[in-house]
Amino acid sequence: MKPKNHSSMRIYHFFMFFLFPQICFSLTELPGNIRGIIINSKSSATIRGAKIKLISFYNRKVIKTSFSGNVGEFIFEDVKPGLYNIECTAFGYKTTRMVGIQIKEDHTKLAYLKLERGSAADIIDMYTYASLEAKGSIKIETGSGTKEAINDALVTAYIITSKEIEDRGYIGLNELLLDIPEFEIQDRYSEYYNSISSRGIYGNEKLLILVNGVRYNSMVGAEYAILENYNIQYAKRVEVILGPASALYGADAYMGVVNIITKKGNEDENLSITNSYGLYNTTNNGFYIGKGNDKINFSMSGGFYYSDGANLNKLYPNDFEWYNNNYLKNGLIRSSPSKSINQTRTLPIKPFDMSRFSYFFEGRLQYKKLSLAILHNQEQHSSSVSAFPEFSPYWRESKHGTSLTNVNIEHTYSPVVSKKWSLKTLLNTSFMFVTPNSKFVDAYSNYQNAYQLSSDMGIRLTETLNYKFNKYHTLIGGLTLQHSMALPKTSDLPQKHNVVIPLEKIIPAEENIYYLGTNHIDEDGNSLKIYQNFYYIRRVILSGFVEYHARIKDKLLITLGGRFDKFWDYSRYSTPERVHHYYSFNPRVGLVYKPFNSFNIKLFYGEGYLQPPPQQKYNHFGTFFPVANSAGKYTHIEGDIWRIPNEELLPEKVHSTELSTKFSKGNFSIATNGYFNFIKNTIKTETNFNSPKFKGIPVVATEKTVNSTEPIIAYGATLRIDYKVSWGRKDNIGFKINSSYTYADGLTKKNQYLPFTAKHTIKANLLFWLHSLTVNNSIIYRSISYSNVQTDAQGNYWQIGSPSYAIWNLSLRYRLLKKKKIKLDLFFKVNNLLNSKYYHLTKGSSISFKTSPQDPIRFIGGVTIKLDT
Repeated sequence: MKPKNHSSMRIYHFFMFFLFPQICFSLTELPGNIRGIIINSKSSATIRGAKIKLISFYNRKVIKTSFSGNVGEFIFEDVKPGLYNIECTAFGYKTTRMVGIQIKEDHTKLAYLKLERGSAADIIDMYTYASLEAKGSIKIETGSGTKEAINDALVTAYIITSKEIEDRGYIGLNELLLDIPEFEIQDRYSEYYNSISSRGIYGNEKLLILVNGVRYNSMVGAEYAILENYNIQYAKRVEVILGPASALYGADAYMGVVNIITKKGNEDENLSITNSYGLYNTTNNGFYIGKGNDKINFSMSGGFYYSDGANLNKLYPNDFEWYNNNYLKNGLIRSSPSKSINQTRTLPIKPFDMSRFSYFFEGRLQYKKLSLAILHNQEQHSSSVSAFPEFSPYWRESKHGTSLTNVNIEHTYSPVVSKKWSLKTLLNTSFMFVTPNSKFVDAYSNYQNAYQLSSDMGIRLTETLNYKFNKYHTLIGGLTLQHSMALPKTSDLPQKHNVVIPLEKIIPAEENIYYLGTNHIDEDGNSLKIYQNFYYIRRVILSGFVEYHARIKDKLLITLGGRFDKFWDYSRYSTPERVHHYYSFNPRVGLVYKPFNSFNIKLFYGEGYLQPPPQQKYNHFGTFFPVANSAGKYTHIEGDIWRIPNEELLPEKVHSTELSTKFSKGNFSIATNGYFNFIKNTIKTETNFNSPKFKGIPVVATEKTVNSTEPIIAYGATLRIDYKVSWGRKDNIGFKINSSYTYADGLTKKNQYLPFTAKHTIKANLLFWLHSLTVNNSIIYRSISYSNVQTDAQGNYWQIGSPSYAIWNLSLRYRLLKKKKIKLDLFFKVNNLLNSKYYHLTKGSSISFKTSPQDPIRFIGGVTIKLDT
């Protein structure tokens, strides 16, 4: 007789113990119900006789059919718990689909469908009540040549809806990006205020910003601040993709892409006004108006932001010790970072000022398939924002600002006889400049008033063909031609100038534009004046791109694509014009595999290319001063520390590989992604102490941008967990959590640490709602982050680290009034609720903080009124 196999018996009992109750439970699950009303979106009149289908979310099979009654009501009874779509059609109305409704056991779900007049062939998808799993089917317009579900997108992508923007209290784009995993922001980084980094790449100019798919930043890669000037409080949604996208958008889609989708006039017909006021005399005010129909519609929005800013010298007395004890009391300021601490000079005593303001305007007119849009923003802040107070008094008149205007026309042609193809034509122009009142008063300008000129303009034409062979195969291709002209930022100017349009050259000698500190006469009566160089540049780009999408049995999606760019940079400073040629081919390949409905695996390889921005090549500034003999007569000119041009900069290149997975079931989602970046020709700053000269004049030291000869390897991974739970027929009680942990690191030869990249970052948004009240908590923890390499006269190099910190932001919103034609919301937002003292890194110039102190607790409250039009 064989002995019993006790091991196999234990396994049998184990499975019976766990599986039997689950099987019995599934057999006894109580069904739920769906009740709803169908109304006209304009008049709110109920619609009788509308056909409503209950459709499985997964296999798209029709489960049940119903018709609306006399008062527009409908009901689906005995619905098995799970995910469903509701599709509603009625004569004279567009088809409306409510996507991803989750039915719970013994629960009645309420669904209100508002139908718009139009053709039934036009389909409107609603995700208002969608589960987290269903939101993966939301189609995004960024990251591919065609619209695709976010679960089908090759790269890591995030969608922030208008509801989430409201709940979290976002005003500027910078606040939104701060909550996105793998983005790190350094505030008070340089004269451009902030710098964004991701996956080993840093610099705002490397992040492409789009509005409705049209680029909305400088066409030549000029640096700029990302603050409230990119106002998103009236956006329909914001789409963010991580990693290079040069194969689709060109050279400046190097770090990632942000696409701000605005509301069309016929999608949101109302007048909305927002007013708010808070600590430090902070105010944010804006408006939105939309009107129209499918044939013609119009929308417009605008706003204004202002804040005095905190008195950081009082909040961080150790960092402002010299400023408080010497300047505010006696007007003393240090002469130069290269001179003894005892060498000082006296300046007028003025109050500490860190104020900033911005405004924006957007208008869009659409007639059938033709649209015209005008966008404009401007931002100004203290030009001393990152400066060490020993070398730059924080005066109110010391400002730095940029202004950006974009006009674009877009037309889509779709033949009536064929649904297979469409041709989109896009023409857009932009004009960006440094505001004329931008002024520096610091050690670099020898404490004289120093103004600057900088502007660029361009025009870009893109033709995109989208051909759909069938539902499984799509081909997208196109051509782009761009022509741009720029005057990169000049050195410090002795007087203010009007805005320069870089079409005709300014001759500095004719306009008496000289380098500060040289306007002197020597002992023989000769002028020591040195006239400035204006480095005008003209850039021409010709590009072609193609991308192929294949879908195999809804299980496997394959993408193959690439883009070829040819660049001509004409240096108009040289005579004759000097031409730099660049070319680049950026491939893009990946696949998405779905072994079952709730799970996908993505593998992606792409390359990015960043042509050298003219500002990086030609920006130069510093101090000249006359040298006197024993008799007190000037004999010659010498210089202090100078930032000098480098016309030989080469393009940067990144090779990126990414693997990601995601599992979603109902209102739970867990996702992981890992990346590996190989980055070449990174632009960095090099300091020379070995008898340097500029313009033939001996100077103490020179700094210039150069390409690193050592590649950077950046790698990391992110874990994301999202969960939502709600109660009540209208889901009017509940909470939602979006959380992430990111590990990031890298390898370089000299850098011990990957610059501007914290090794450990935790981000979480916890949203609670109770009827008309929402409370959102945003929590961010960032471990120590390090600067780029710093060097001294002896050739030693090191990195500065900003200590780890955690901040907690809180946003509350309450709907006080909800009537048929009017809605009234009250909101209150607190940044840095715990009043933490923390620091960010700076660019690391010779007169800047190594780590700059950040804002204390601050709050703002206000009201939003919406009037249906």
